Amino acid sequence: MAEKDLSDFSLLEYDDVYADVYNAYSLGAGFMDPNDLFSLDPRLVTADGMNPHGLTQDMRKLWVNRHVKLVDGKYGQVYPKYYTTIENMTESDNHMVIRERVYDGAGYQKQLLHARSAERKLYLMRAQNEAEYNMPVVLPREAKQDTLVHPELHLVLNYSFHRWKENHMISEVDNFPQEIALLPESGRPTFKDGNMFVADVAFTTPEQLELMKSDFRYVAELLVKLRTGQPIEFSEAKVIHLNELMQVFAALTGDPGYLSYRVEKKTDGGDKKVYNMRKVIADYEAGKMLCEDVHALKQNFGLNTEQALKALNSSAEKRALYYQASGEQAP
Repeated sequence: MAEKDLSDFSLLEYDDVYADVYNAYSLGAGFMDPNDLFSLDPRLVTADGMNPHGLTQDMRKLWVNRHVKLVDGKYGQVYPKYYTTIENMTESDNHMVIRERVYDGAGYQKQLLHARSAERKLYLMRAQNEAEYNMPVVLPREAKQDTLVHPELHLVLNYSFHRWKENHMISEVDNFPQEIALLPESGRPTFKDGNMFVADVAFTTPEQLELMKSDFRYVAELLVKLRTGQPIEFSEAKVIHLNELMQVFAALTGDPGYLSYRVEKKTDGGDKKVYNMRKVIADYEAGKMLCEDVHALKQNFGLNTEQALKALNSSAEKRALYYQASGEQAP
């Protein structure tokens, strides 16, 4: 896994996958409803002259828990809201916990700017109404809800084959433990510590796998099998987001062959395309082996692709698998 940051993992952009990850590793079965998620711009700080690189998270979504209502005397009935993020990492980063603190502050700053703008709008609306009716105006409590700030939730997914053992706390970074220890007891509260929640995907437990209902289950299963040396086999369960799943497999295994894989469309009682995961992997492995055999015949005997496939007594199905796996144009 050469890449350190998997921000291009488009699989997690799907709400069913995003909610599945939070539920399995943090919240519990079915707690986050994918229908309650709204995608947000992951750029917390836009690049400009002062910040040439900006500040961007891998994935950021607003979660409005519409299954619960808070009753507040000042703001009326309010749905709980949370600004959630997911960061994808393939190796430990000693300073990731500090980056999370920076993301946290930038997220709250962005919320505060929105809240101040909403307060200004309410002030102008009240002033306009009072001028028009020449009497004090009381705005509905619900109109004030945009002035609220909500909790920021962060989840780091570790795709390496090693548990993220160190630096879950800011106080564990670099020389922080020794430097903080030198402070007098009365001065230590001035240091604000903070923790980071990391899910080690390659160590996903059977109980967590059982909770997963989305295609991310196969990502977790793949890493567990690779770490423990088990055969890469899957159950005959459905896959919804095949292309995105194969992109993840290619990145995690370093095998670009997954990117070229497609299977015959089936339907599962709806409009979504679904695929059989066992068949996906079995066909992929068969196509990969066939590519190796064809390559050997071409190298050793100077045959072209069609001659090599004929020498291997390849059926029409196997020929289709070869051209699918190799990316060559079929004649």
